[in-house]
Amino acid sequence: MGIAVFSYSVGRGLTQTLLPVFTVQELGWTDTHYSQTFATVNLISGILGMFIAGALIDFFGKIRMMTIYLCCLIAIVLAMTFMKNYWQNDLLIYGFFVGFSILDTFITIAVFATAMQLCWKRISATQFTLFMAFANLGLAAGARLLGPLTENLNWEYVILSAVIFSSVMLVLIRYIHFDSHLKKVNRLEAMQLADDGKVQLLTEKIPVTVENYKVHQ
Repeated sequence: MGIAVFSYSVGRGLTQTLLPVFTVQELGWTDTHYSQTFATVNLISGILGMFIAGALIDFFGKIRMMTIYLCCLIAIVLAMTFMKNYWQNDLLIYGFFVGFSILDTFITIAVFATAMQLCWKRISATQFTLFMAFANLGLAAGARLLGPLTENLNWEYVILSAVIFSSVMLVLIRYIHFDSHLKKVNRLEAMQLADDGKVQLLTEKIPVTVENYKVHQ
């Protein structure tokens, strides 16, 4: 899951860094026009994410919905790449923005839910933070890729490269099995409870002092 999150975040970071440069340099948009469009699209995707994404995940399952979202995202990026001749049509760009932003938000919510379910409760804060660290590293790596890619590839291929990272995640999430993972976590919990019981017995028999603690250590 960590590798999948990192891979998707690389493509996400690349796309988020690419869009303002692409719209201004290639399409002739102004910075204000892009900012207004981006803010509106993010507002729409955020509202839909709050009311729809969670319900779909609960009803159909995390991996299934993440798979559907990723397939739709890849399809949208491919369509955008192959429709280069229509890039000057603002409706096409608006549609791409809306579709990509909504799917990206839905995927992010699914990633959060999946990461939470994979965490062991005793160390869930640390584990979840680790998943988010993978995501942030991916965003930084994706942003770093923009320079070399734009220097060596045309815009359509730069946009298309984001599909590679989403495809890697699409493959990797097929190997996430919650049932077997939960059994291993329960086994770890049982072992920890047994150790906790031993410690409790020791503390009941021997007063807890600094000297006794050092002896038992």
